[in-house]
Amino acid sequence: RRCKEDKKELESLLKEKIQELEEAERKLAEVKGERDVAEEESAKEKARLEETEALLQELQKQQEESREALEAFEQKLREKEEALATASSRAEGLEKRLEEIHGEYATLRDKAATLGGRLKETFEKLGEATTRAELLDAQLKGKEAD
Repeated sequence: RRCKEDKKELESLLKEKIQELEEAERKLAEVKGERDVAEEESAKEKARLEETEALLQELQKQQEESREALEAFEQKLREKEEALATASSRAEGLEKRLEEIHGEYATLRDKAATLGGRLKETFEKLGEATTRAELLDAQLKGKEAD
C-alpha cells in the first residue's frame, strides 16, 4: 500500500513537474519570440541608421559641391566687378576726353567763324579794290585815248 501511495505521490509530482516543464517551455518560446521580434526591429533600425548615414554623406557631398559652386560664382562675380570698374574708369576717361574735344571743337568753330568773317571782309575789300582798279583802268584808258 505504501508503494501505491508513493507511486501516486510520485505520479502527482511527475505531473506537476511536467506541467512546470511545459510552462517553462511555453515561457521560453515566448521569450524566443520576443527575442526574434527584438532582433528583427534591431535589424530594421540598423538598416534605417545605415540609410540615414548614406543620406547624410550624400548631403555633405552636395553641400561641398554647392560650396565649391558658390566660391566659383563669387570669383566670377569679383572678376565681373573688376571688369566693370575698369570699364567705368575707361568710360570716365573717354567722357573727359569727349568734353575736351567738344571744347576744342567750340574753339575751332569760333576761330573758323572769325576767319570766315575776316575772309568775307577781305573779299569785300578785294571787290572794292577790283572796282577801283577797273575804274582807274578805265580812266587811264580814257586819258590815253585823249
